[in-house]
Amino acid sequence: MRIKFARPRLGDAEAEALVTAVKRPHLSNGASVREFENRFVETIGGGQAVAVSSCTAALHLALLTLGIKHGDEVILPALSFAACAHSIEAVGAVPVFADVHPEAGQMDPEDVERRITPKTRAIMVMHFAGRVGYMGTMLAVARRHNLRIIEDAATALGATHSGRHAGLIGDIGCFSFHPVKHITTGEGGMLVTRSPELAERARSMREFGKWTDPHDLRSFVTYEIRGFGLNFRMTEMSGAVGCVQLQSARERLDRRRANYYKLEHALTDFNILKLGGLESAAYCLIVHAPDEVTQFELRHRLAQRHIETSVYYPGPLPLMPYYRDRYGFKPGDFPHSERIARNTVALSVGPHLGAEEMAYTAKMFKEATQQEA
Repeated sequence: MRIKFARPRLGDAEAEALVTAVKRPHLSNGASVREFENRFVETIGGGQAVAVSSCTAALHLALLTLGIKHGDEVILPALSFAACAHSIEAVGAVPVFADVHPEAGQMDPEDVERRITPKTRAIMVMHFAGRVGYMGTMLAVARRHNLRIIEDAATALGATHSGRHAGLIGDIGCFSFHPVKHITTGEGGMLVTRSPELAERARSMREFGKWTDPHDLRSFVTYEIRGFGLNFRMTEMSGAVGCVQLQSARERLDRRRANYYKLEHALTDFNILKLGGLESAAYCLIVHAPDEVTQFELRHRLAQRHIETSVYYPGPLPLMPYYRDRYGFKPGDFPHSERIARNTVALSVGPHLGAEEMAYTAKMFKEATQQEA
């Protein structure tokens, strides 16, 4: 048996949608994209959606929409993907890294509050591996200090917090449709917000700061540039595929959760990060390697048994060469993030797998941890 960590599920329906899309007169930001946005809003239960070319684009657009500018500070987790910090730097702001909770990998609100300065303008919360972060506490921190909250919900489609879908808890949420995510459009992303004003601003900035008046016939042939913006548009082909993928989003999520619970139950003797639960999007199961085996050794042994694994993430972002050299971070600055990055292995619970694969993964994981060096 071979266990792939991720495998996009695309079929004839997506192919037919692509053919239809390429025959339409507009290939970018047209009818298919509008339909995808509307269906996405239905899927997450509210808000307004602005489709873009990637989740990185959504994060960048979110910062622009909220008016984050040169010299501002934005707090984000040390255990996060490069897109989070890079998008902050793209608007001229300064990324300020906070450590995470040792048991769940979610950004620690207490460490966030310690790092707030007069220059802090926003908090970027990344919902780690499909589990919504400590949003109740984080919202309270934001209110106390008059800060905005951006949710990186790249792995959290289907996740909720107190009944509200991820991405609709803070000011703006950002989703990814990369091939390894819950649904895919090849590449693509979505910005969501409960604020009509922010949604309108994001739609304008998505397309060079254009403004058109839907009640003025001249708007169909001309436009005004009323603000700054870039090209973050989604293609019609991506929108068409996204519409099809959303039709099976619930089934995919249910399968992920079922796989997660099976694997978690089979590995109860190991130290598993707290990422499950009824409100989790169950992106993957992350488990600590036992003390007697290194992360590298464990992944190598699992690979020999045809089990593909991943790591979230290969190292805390501030200790990667670019940020380490730029800001002078050193080992020990983010101890919980460092331990999770160094000691854990991510196991797949993707919808391309089932109960048999979960049983095999658990069996091979146990064998790999007991193998003689």
